[in-house]
Amino acid sequence: MPTRYKKQSFYGRLFLPALTLLVLTYFTFHAVNGRYGYSAMQTQQARVIELKEQRKNLLDERKMMRERAGMLKLAAIDPDLLDERARQLLGYVRSDELLIYFDR
Repeated sequence: MPTRYKKQSFYGRLFLPALTLLVLTYFTFHAVNGRYGYSAMQTQQARVIELKEQRKNLLDERKMMRERAGMLKLAAIDPDLLDERARQLLGYVRSDELLIYFDR
């Protein structure tokens, strides 16, 4: 009994490698450019660095404000000087005071 071999077509032999290449290309593209890909990771890392710098600045500002608030203890400050400085900065005048503006 003779056996006949069917010759595979050229396109039939290329189907599996082409499909594999297509799948690999798809996953590689999304690994680089996708929502959770390499580009997104770099963007997130830059954002983390920016937020850490902002946090450091805010902590420094908070520390400075705490130090300034600590200097406002009543025992360390003259109430008259405090009243004068507060009214000067805020622009408050009592009803029994006279305010004179000098044109400079």
